[in-house]
Amino acid sequence: MPYSWAVFTSQEHRRELLRIGWKSVGKIFVLALDAVYQYITVRWFYPVEAVVTAVVLALVLYVLLRAPVNRLTPGKPGRG
Repeated sequence: MPYSWAVFTSQEHRRELLRIGWKSVGKIFVLALDAVYQYITVRWFYPVEAVVTAVVLALVLYVLLRAPVNRLTPGKPGRG
């Protein structure tokens, strides 16, 4: 079952799936908060813009690319 569909439909496994998903994108999410880039280029930090950028770059792309990448990579034991 695709990850994003399982998050929305599988109530008993939702918490576990969200934990696994956040573990996968947590570091990318923090890096996507482009505070350093904003400060260097415009000498100011726009927090709403940084959060929107982080959501698009980390969360949305993760949901869209997780299933195709899992299908292309060799299976690992314990991965469902």
